[in-house]
Amino acid sequence: MKIEIACRSEDSTKAKGDLLESLATDLLSAQSYKVIEEIRVTGAELDLLCKHEVSGKEIYVECKAQAGNIGAPILRQLNGTVDAYDYSEGWLVSTAEFGKEAKGFVEMWKKKPSEKASRLSFYSPELIVQSLKKASVVCDPPVEAASEFAGSREAVGEWSLVISPFGRFWAAYTLKGGAPHG
Repeated sequence: MKIEIACRSEDSTKAKGDLLESLATDLLSAQSYKVIEEIRVTGAELDLLCKHEVSGKEIYVECKAQAGNIGAPILRQLNGTVDAYDYSEGWLVSTAEFGKEAKGFVEMWKKKPSEKASRLSFYSPELIVQSLKKASVVCDPPVEAASEFAGSREAVGEWSLVISPFGRFWAAYTLKGGAPHG
């Protein structure tokens, strides 16, 4: 499962980030968080600062709309920001998969005592989509309709959730096989 951010070629990288932040805001709102976007605090610019409407817990959410893998330095920076500003938690929401060192960081982090391990959450594209579906922010991909359109279930490739200024859509590659004619 992939998440693709679709903007015009002339749009800035900030425009892509804004679309991912909007998606993350909808997910957080479904979990009773009040979201404040693009907050400046001493020494940092935060993507999303969120406060739970019931518990009052504050979390920091870093959104990364990038094509290349997430590196371990991004995860260490997330940890540093959470510690420096005494947030209850820090979340990374990313359209990219985690690189080798970042995967190692996540595995190392999960082995920490539960009180510390629960301070960071890492949302890969697969986990984002699962969470969005559970919160009824997005529906399941239209597998049956795509299979009918493509001629068979085997002709439908990997699904991507496309986030654009025009809305959120499911897209899948259609696979056509066979020998060339003529």
